[in-house]
Amino acid sequence: MLTERQVVKIAARRPNKPEILEEIFNNPRWVARYQVKLALAHNPYTPPRIAIGLLVFLTEHDIMEIACDMSLHEDVRRQARAILKSRKIEVKQEDKPRRRGFQMYHIDLDKATIEPLEEADSEADEW
Repeated sequence: MLTERQVVKIAARRPNKPEILEEIFNNPRWVARYQVKLALAHNPYTPPRIAIGLLVFLTEHDIMEIACDMSLHEDVRRQARAILKSRKIEVKQEDKPRRRGFQMYHIDLDKATIEPLEEADSEADEW
């Protein structure tokens, strides 16, 4: 019997056969696990229709990473950007971090880039 850890490892393996990744996706036990969904969505060998279908289950942070991952199919990246736009995800320079260690990013959905922002002032260090 396979463990979740083993399935995630298989789903993340590159190169991989699309048939193997489809088999994981079609197994209700494994596709219900977040880390399995994430590994499948991040794998460029996953058929685009599967990766696109998994995007809605991922966190915004993970969707941002997928939107900027040039190793993934353009359709997958395009759908990730569309989901972010539909969720109105924006990070602005004037936004202040709410806790220590919080990193702000500038997200350019058209260029599919994420860049760390410099802190606008030192108030964040007072936390």
